[in-house]
Amino acid sequence: MLFSSSICLVLLFSACEDMTEDVEPEEEPKIEIAKPTVEIKVNPSGYAPLTAEVTILAETDVSARLKVVGKHGAKSDVIKEYNSPNDFFKMQVLGLYNNHFNQIEIDFFDKSGTLFASDTTVISIGPPLAQLPRIEINTAQNEQLNGDFYLVNYFGHTDNPVPQSPLMFDAYGDIRWYLDYQANPELKELFYDVGLVRARNGNMIFGNVRNAKLYEVDMLGRVVDSWTLDGFTFHHTVIEKPNGNLLLTANSPELPTWDDQIIEIDRSGHRIVNRWDMTQSLDAKRKAWVSDGDWFHGNGLAYSEEDDCIIVSSRSQGIIKLTADNEVVWILAPHRAWEQSGNGTELSLLLLQPLA
Repeated sequence: MLFSSSICLVLLFSACEDMTEDVEPEEEPKIEIAKPTVEIKVNPSGYAPLTAEVTILAETDVSARLKVVGKHGAKSDVIKEYNSPNDFFKMQVLGLYNNHFNQIEIDFFDKSGTLFASDTTVISIGPPLAQLPRIEINTAQNEQLNGDFYLVNYFGHTDNPVPQSPLMFDAYGDIRWYLDYQANPELKELFYDVGLVRARNGNMIFGNVRNAKLYEVDMLGRVVDSWTLDGFTFHHTVIEKPNGNLLLTANSPELPTWDDQIIEIDRSGHRIVNRWDMTQSLDAKRKAWVSDGDWFHGNGLAYSEEDDCIIVSSRSQGIIKLTADNEVVWILAPHRAWEQSGNGTELSLLLLQPLA
C-alpha cells in the first residue's frame, strides 16, 4: 500500500504540471490610435509668405516630427520636432520655397515614441516679393542646413524701399523666409536701420525709425510685443541683455546733438530703466573726425555680463566701454584731442595703450 500511495502522489504532481503548461496567458488588447487631424494655414499672419502653421488634434497625447522636403535632397530639408506629447498643439512651418509645390511630411509618435501614423500634404507658393534679390552661391561652407539659414537685413534694390524686408536664404541660394509688411498698418513704412536680431526665445527684435518703437515678432511675422521709447527716437541698433532687457542706440530731443544716447528698456515693464548720455561720459566738443552735430554716431552695442558694462562703437569717436553708471572704463581710439568729459573726467587717462 505504501508503494501504491507514492505512485498516486507522483501521478497527481505530474497532472498538475501538465495543467499549468496548457494555460496560455491572455494578450492585452491592442489599442489603435487614430490618425490625428491636421489643419494647415499658409502665411497665418499675412506678413511671412514662406511660412505656415499646422494645427494638430489627436485622440491622445502624441508627439510629432515635421519635415519640409528640400529641393536638393536631405541636406536641404527643414525638420522641426514637437517632443512634448499633447493631444492639441501647433507647429510652425518654416523654410518653404517660392514658385514651388512644397511637400510637407508629418510623422506621429505615441507616448512610447513609436511611430503610428504619417501625413503628407503639398503647399503651393506663388512668386516672390518683387524687391527680393537673386542670390548666387559661389562657395557653400556647409550644405547641411540643420534648420539654419543665413539672415540678411535687406534694404532692397532702391535707396530707401518701404518697408524693408529681411530675408533668409539657404546654402543653395534659395530664399526660404522673408517678411513683407506692406499691408501692416504700423510697419508699412518700416525702416529698421541695421536690422533684426534673433532673441533667445527664437523671435526677432528690431527698432523702427519711422515711429520710434521697438518690436518683437515671431517667425510667422506676428507682432508679439512692442515698446515705445518715452520721448526718445530709435537710431541704429538694439540688442537683448541676458536678463531680457533691451539696449538700444537712440536720440534725445532735449539735446542739440544726435545719435549719442544709449537707453535700456525693461522688457516686461515697458519702461526705460537706464540711460547713458554720451555728452556727459565723453566730450561732445571733440570733433577730431567730424565738423557737425553728429559728433558721436553710435553704431554698435555689446553687453559685458561679467562686469555689467556696455561697449559702444562710435563712428566718430572710437570704441568705448562704460559702466552702468555711465563712467568710462576705457577708450579704444587714436590718441588725439582727448580732454575732459562732460562730467569732468580726464579722458586722456582712459585711452588703451598699444602693446610694445
